Amino acid sequence: MRPRREGGAIIDMGVHGIHLARAAFGGAMPIEVVARGRTLRHDTSLEDDAVMLIDFGEQRLAEVEASWIQLGGLDDHLEIYGLHGHALARVSPNDGLQVYAEHGIQDAVEKAIPMPGWASVSGDELHALGYVNQAADYVGAISRGDSPSVTGRDGLVVMKVVDAAYRSIASGAPVSIGIPA
Repeated sequence: MRPRREGGAIIDMGVHGIHLARAAFGGAMPIEVVARGRTLRHDTSLEDDAVMLIDFGEQRLAEVEASWIQLGGLDDHLEIYGLHGHALARVSPNDGLQVYAEHGIQDAVEKAIPMPGWASVSGDELHALGYVNQAADYVGAISRGDSPSVTGRDGLVVMKVVDAAYRSIASGAPVSIGIPA
């Protein structure tokens, strides 16, 4: 068995869910994470499947999955449950275009293996996944001499959660997240 290293699905995919959870909680600072990760499908020493429970305090808890093993392609969504409601936002797959192909469609959606039959195909994946708006925000901020809406500090907070998640996987225990003021 190869030694486990950090740098798999959590740092590839989980960072987006961590950021979305913070945004959903109004930029709240995470205080603790418990994570589990494993390698199921790919020939790698990195985790290809993981889940994190992130405690934001004040009865705010986020579950973030990061996986390279989902069949059928990327399923990127955000669900929020509260005492008085439930919200679901689907980013991908974008179900606006349905296509039937006898042998499957190559690159129909990010990370999907071509599967025969019906497939959801994003007509404009760059916009659907937010890449165009992210780039416009960043370039616009630079041209105005402002900070982009997502700052280096936001990235630091997300990476502190990622680091704590990998330490939790290694120890099998929850890990406190120290965010400097």
